[in-house]
Amino acid sequence: VNKPGIISSLRTLQDPTDGSFRCVTTNTGESESDLRFMYCACAISYMLDDWSGVNVDLAAEYILRCRSYDGGVGLVPGQEGHGGSTFCAV
Repeated sequence: VNKPGIISSLRTLQDPTDGSFRCVTTNTGESESDLRFMYCACAISYMLDDWSGVNVDLAAEYILRCRSYDGGVGLVPGQEGHGGSTFCAV
């Protein structure tokens, strides 16, 4: 396993402005981003026992912004809660 390469890739996938994670890197920086990819980044970091590829404080802030009026967590800020996205957030 190329641990340094994986960690480096995680760094490029996290949006430094809001803490979310994109699914792919692009030249324009445009890609969907939501809690599914946050979950993947956190799972990878946990499995590798290396969180240096994730700005944890920024990621936690993003998760908190995804909380919904209905008590769940939406995939992105402003969406209604969903079971799948709530699982990813927890």
